[in-house]
Amino acid sequence: MLMKNIFAAFVLAGLASAVPVDDFEERDIEERDNYCKPENSWCCESVVPLRIFFVEGSGKNCKPKGRYDCPYGRYPLCCEHKQIVGKDGVVCVV
Repeated sequence: MLMKNIFAAFVLAGLASAVPVDDFEERDIEERDNYCKPENSWCCESVVPLRIFFVEGSGKNCKPKGRYDCPYGRYPLCCEHKQIVGKDGVVCVV
């Protein structure tokens, strides 16, 4: 019985962190982008700023942003901690 309660608490905590991004989190992402290190900044074709377990966000077809703004049609992605770079995109992890 105790294991069921622990498992249920873990599942609920995971679901609570997987809530879609609302206005408050979007503002947080914009503020974070202003203070992002150039080596952690990306311009992506599409960005999914989710927070579930150890993943903070992901982007598809990303290129390094550097110190400049993203061109039209691309969206900024800032990886505060570590990042996994693949052929098609970037995943930000804790």
